[in-house]
Amino acid sequence: MAEDPSSKLAAAAQELLQAAGVEVSSDAQKKISADLVSFKESADAKLNTVNQSIITSRTHADDKINTIDQRLSSLEQKVVLQTQEITKQTKLQNLSFALQNAKLNSFEYHVHAHNSYCRKDSSDLAQDIIFSFRQGNGHFLPEGCLNDCNKSYDKAKWEKGNKDFREKLVDQIHGLTGTKPRVEKKEDARFVIYYS
Repeated sequence: MAEDPSSKLAAAAQELLQAAGVEVSSDAQKKISADLVSFKESADAKLNTVNQSIITSRTHADDKINTIDQRLSSLEQKVVLQTQEITKQTKLQNLSFALQNAKLNSFEYHVHAHNSYCRKDSSDLAQDIIFSFRQGNGHFLPEGCLNDCNKSYDKAKWEKGNKDFREKLVDQIHGLTGTKPRVEKKEDARFVIYYS
């Protein structure tokens, strides 16, 4: 049976390799082995240097990112403070205008006291309320105030007249300040008006 040419070629290559291995002297093998160890150490040293550079670069980048984050946080806080200050100054300007122009949109109202009524102009009350707002406080509304003189002591009419008075006062202050105030009923049944 004839042998396959590729098998012959493989066998010949195998014999050459074995012959080459035998011919290499032990001194040459030691030198090759030493060169390989030296090459490996050199490659390891270079790899360590590259890894160290990567770690240093990463640390440097992380430091820069942290610095940028701190600066952004600081900037954000400053923007919030500036916005609050602008809002406060705008409020004070609006309230100053309102104090000076409290007679605008003023109306007459009636105060019931000791079975009689007296007429008042809302501008004085509006100034007192706006002054309280400037100080950051609410203002208790006087008791017994009605939009118009109602001689009847009917509770429903009384409450409607008092509610109409509060609504008119809120509208007046809203027109003066540009901000609609909030009226809140307290536990003792008195009403307090707040800036907003």
